[in-house]
Amino acid sequence: MTDFAFLTDVVLPADSRIDYTPYDSELQASGLPAPRSVFLQRLSSAWISAYRKQSGRVINPTEMWANDFALLVDLEGADHGDGRGPQPPGVYMRTFAAYGLSKPSTAPRVKEDRRLRGWMEKTDQVAGSERDKGHFIAHSIGGAVIAGEANVFLQRRDLNRGWSEPGKVFRALENSAQRHAGSFYFHRAIYLEESTTPSYLEVGLCIKGQRLQVAAFDNR
Repeated sequence: MTDFAFLTDVVLPADSRIDYTPYDSELQASGLPAPRSVFLQRLSSAWISAYRKQSGRVINPTEMWANDFALLVDLEGADHGDGRGPQPPGVYMRTFAAYGLSKPSTAPRVKEDRRLRGWMEKTDQVAGSERDKGHFIAHSIGGAVIAGEANVFLQRRDLNRGWSEPGKVFRALENSAQRHAGSFYFHRAIYLEESTTPSYLEVGLCIKGQRLQVAAFDNR
């Protein structure tokens, strides 16, 4: 996988699509971006703009950093701590993009697994047998479970575990990012309704010396 291309045949909703051709060209000309670089600022602005169009409402985007990975989180529905729950009602805090340079890890994730278990009840009981607690940035490439569990979402099990053909592509991108330390990796969520579970996922990977690879996945 060395050419810039969409690796799956999933078509995202029109108001969520981003043309990555200019970003691919810049990556080829200038190399992989440094954390908090101007390149990443422009790309995150494009994601914020697409998320605003897709949401069709007021958003409150903020950037959280963990282990040099950034997560773009919409705080519009965050609980303000006054006992009324999410503000405004029916809108929930959710992550819509995560990105950074891969930092392969083989360390045990005991602490993370313990925190994941506390995030919600057993997944099968809450979301059914077709869902996993997925990560926007996997532990294997430097991701972590951080405040508000912003790096965690409900993901189709066949995608997360690589059981389906699209799942094999999803896992191949994660595995490539793990094998090639310092690769640029992003994971974007597309929501079709007011929910913390994305309807679609978009994953991008650029390994040094190669072109940007992008794949979209149906998470419904």
